[in-house]
Amino acid sequence: MSFEDGMADAVAVMDDLTAVLADETAAVGRHDVAEAARLHKRKAALGEAYAAQMRRLHKAGAGAAADPDALAALAAAGERLEAAVEHNLRTLDVARAAAQTVFTVIAESARSAVGAVDGYTQGGANLRGAPNRCVSVAVDGRF
Repeated sequence: MSFEDGMADAVAVMDDLTAVLADETAAVGRHDVAEAARLHKRKAALGEAYAAQMRRLHKAGAGAAADPDALAALAAAGERLEAAVEHNLRTLDVARAAAQTVFTVIAESARSAVGAVDGYTQGGANLRGAPNRCVSVAVDGRF
């Protein structure tokens, strides 16, 4: 395989990875956890393929003169991929923070509804506070 062929292959892998990242980012934005999870395997496989292709390209390119158009295409694909990765990471961070907030609110509601434990008897825990209050939580898959 020539160096230029390797660069063309790298551009193809980078563009595929960019597309999967865009799809995953959109799925997370729609709160479609199933779709985001489905895309994770493809993203991981393309990430590994990208890393392997970059290693091969680095080895093959030692001392090789490259076509300026092929180098420009590779650089452009790299910029598109970098932008997609940054957007994906920001979106995942926001979703993770929202989910953590929801889980914290649920846990705190459940804790405060139970009351504090004064001690234990044969019948169980003696609760201080509101032992008869219940907490109801409905989760519809959206945040």
